[in-house]
Amino acid sequence: MTLNEVDHDLVERVNVILREYYSLQKIVLAIDGSEGSEGTILFANVMAYRVFGYDASIYELLGRNITDLMYRQKDRVEHTSFLKKYREGKKPPMVLSVGRDVDARSKDGTWIPVNLAVREERSIKGKIVFVAFMTDLSSLQRAKDQAEDAARQKATFMANMSHEIRTPMNSIIGRADLLKKEKKLPEDVMENIDTIHVASQTLLGIINDILDFSKIEANKLELEKTCFSPRKLLEDVLKMIETNAVAKGLSLSLEVDSKVPEVVIGDPTRLHQVLVNLLSNAIKFTRKGGIVVGAKLIDSSGFNAELQFSVKDSGIGIDPEKQKLIFEPFSQEDDSTTRKFGGTGLGLSISKKFVTLMKGKIWVESKKKRGSIFYFTAVFGIADECFLEDEEEILPEDIGKIKILLVDDNISNIALMKMYLKKTACTIVTADNGKDALEKYKKDAYDLVLMDVEMPVMDGWTATQEIRKWERKKATKETPIVMLTAHALSEHKEKADQIGSTDFMTKPLKQTYLFQTIAKHTAAQKPK
Repeated sequence: MTLNEVDHDLVERVNVILREYYSLQKIVLAIDGSEGSEGTILFANVMAYRVFGYDASIYELLGRNITDLMYRQKDRVEHTSFLKKYREGKKPPMVLSVGRDVDARSKDGTWIPVNLAVREERSIKGKIVFVAFMTDLSSLQRAKDQAEDAARQKATFMANMSHEIRTPMNSIIGRADLLKKEKKLPEDVMENIDTIHVASQTLLGIINDILDFSKIEANKLELEKTCFSPRKLLEDVLKMIETNAVAKGLSLSLEVDSKVPEVVIGDPTRLHQVLVNLLSNAIKFTRKGGIVVGAKLIDSSGFNAELQFSVKDSGIGIDPEKQKLIFEPFSQEDDSTTRKFGGTGLGLSISKKFVTLMKGKIWVESKKKRGSIFYFTAVFGIADECFLEDEEEILPEDIGKIKILLVDDNISNIALMKMYLKKTACTIVTADNGKDALEKYKKDAYDLVLMDVEMPVMDGWTATQEIRKWERKKATKETPIVMLTAHALSEHKEKADQIGSTDFMTKPLKQTYLFQTIAKHTAAQKPK
């Protein structure tokens, strides 16, 4: 098509449409750039009046200076000098051709985020005129603020839910563990205790799944790197799940290839979680027979080792067309699965995410009514200097005569901690809030402080900070402070480190872990 063949009526119609669009959707201003009247508004469209809140019927914007629409004092101060430099040909940093986000101001002083682009026009009655095109970003900003606020509320809700569930779970699981150690209880009582223990662990697993899924959605899930033994981890997992298997009359066996490295570098917690998820499912969906857990070396090159793990069961199996769906969030083979066997439908989805983070993959081989084998691979680091410290069992008599300040507002948790430490030589002083703890700490010397986080009057975070301030003021040696929390989010551990705590323990607490932590931070072990 040549220039003469252009449909001028069509071009004019398009121009009309564009003018209507800009009039209705864009803020358009014309600004005088001439010396002596720099920044005077010469034109403002209807949208400008609407957004900035001025009266269009009396052309209230005309004759005003553009600086009246600038939110920041810095922008107002620099505006006139920018125009002057521009006239002098020095090309200051102005918004010509390419737009950028700036802060505008309405008549009532409200901040309005806008995207601004400016075009220069020199042919309007000999004036230097700048035409500004702005897009109101308020709705986008509000949506962003709402999304961020929703994310914060969700994170707060998840943290509070974790705390509220884990706090009573700490007492239930702790007391069940203590009762399981009793040797003189009748068999039927022990069966009831086992049931309580299994049910509690199941509930704890559900809350862990929900929290992990929340972290995955927020992209806050990170892997740690530490030395651990794959073989020992597998043995610990089987030991943990053994009660559930025995209750259903199922056999458990472990097959670890001799080529699997004794020590690797990776995230043992997440690996443990994947294996527990797979084993829990295997036990849940198997009525008779047994479960075999396997591990073998796939590849070893340079500083990495790729391992393959497997969990084989003799359970109900999975239809071929359903096998891909089970790794999706909230998915199970069908609705009847949830009714018959329970569960959130999150375990395999979370396991898949963990495996992906470990640079591996997960899949299943299964036939209906003939059992299933879940496989997954993971890549771990290998280092010559990586070694494991032997975790010596700490017995009650190994804890010496130390004085502990126990700070917790939950009566059941205090009672449980006292039961845990009953056979030790510890002296325990209690405080039910941070303020009370601070006052007692200033009046007496303690070998260790066990500090709960969520408390009335003064929380554990504030109390710990105040204790550290007091120690610095008095130039005294820091007493080990171990934070106790029912929150399971990594942010809380990071916060504990930042405020000066010595260690961090998540409820439910195991007695053995409590003993190890006390011994670790005090010279309390029995002399060898």
